[in-house]
Amino acid sequence: MYFHNYSDIEQFKTPLRITPKSIRIDYAYKGTVNFEGDKRNLYLAPFVLKVDKRSLDSENYHFVDGSFEGITILIKEGELDSELSQLVGNFQGWTDFNHSENYFFLKSSFIENLFNDLKSKSIKDSLLFLKLKVAELILYLKSSQALKDSIRPEKLSATDNIIIRNIAEYLNNNLNKQVSLHFLSIKFNVSQTKLKTLFKEKYGKTFHDYCTAQKMDYAAKLLVKSDMKIFQIANEVGYISSSKFSSAFKTKYFLTPRDFRKKLRLNS
Repeated sequence: MYFHNYSDIEQFKTPLRITPKSIRIDYAYKGTVNFEGDKRNLYLAPFVLKVDKRSLDSENYHFVDGSFEGITILIKEGELDSELSQLVGNFQGWTDFNHSENYFFLKSSFIENLFNDLKSKSIKDSLLFLKLKVAELILYLKSSQALKDSIRPEKLSATDNIIIRNIAEYLNNNLNKQVSLHFLSIKFNVSQTKLKTLFKEKYGKTFHDYCTAQKMDYAAKLLVKSDMKIFQIANEVGYISSSKFSSAFKTKYFLTPRDFRKKLRLNS
């Protein structure tokens, strides 16, 4: 079991050394991850569980928000330890999950509650409780309820993926501007309706939320790594009003820009 908590990260390859015939289970608490599945661009969004055959994974991940918090559980088929075997019975690996695909996604209150428990320090520090939670998860994945809780993965065609990546690159290079959907639809010859759909499918969030998140992430970096005034940083991310910038920043980071800078510098 691996607990991930990354900040200021965009992409890495081969994050974990994994043996063949392993089942990989990923859960996201925070941050959206893009990866390739069967030559389709997919994403793992917060509060969603992804189960896949690790050997078929491209091992190439892009972190949409520049940060990620989550858990990875690796299960080697046919090699559960004796305690887990007693809890889950005869485990046949992937075939027990009743899915013919190479990967599947699930979302439910059961999953969210279970992974909230795994995040608890008291449980993380106890091997027995971790095993009990993993056993609980395996039994759930083997059940008919898991089939009911399966969700359709969001995906983009190769052409759509190129379009949205080009638009995202443009936005990230123009964070000091307030760019509208109307402007982008003309510049990239894509309808506004399709743009809304593409942003939702690619990044798991609306166009407005994506733009705001990118601006606030860049502002956070400037607050920590530069001595720029707050109003200067506001201008750098397209805000004329410092008060509106501070309000948007506090919505994401739960601190005003000034308090955020003070806290991060004290901890560094």
